[in-house]
Amino acid sequence: MDDDDVIPREGSRWLHKSGTVYTVALVANLASTRPQEYPPTVVYFSDADVWWCRPLTRWHGSMTLLPAQ
Repeated sequence: MDDDDVIPREGSRWLHKSGTVYTVALVANLASTRPQEYPPTVVYFSDADVWWCRPLTRWHGSMTLLPAQ
């Protein structure tokens, strides 16, 4: 499994290429039997409590895992 296949853990913190830090809340649709319609999706939020979601296939292109504190 390469880095682009890694599923982000709940509570892990990631740095977006814009410089904003996000925390992963959960990864939805992992058990989907129709991934084309319901792809695995990362749900995450900023320290300012702004929430986002993005398909897991697009996650690693702009996010870098921060070391655990």
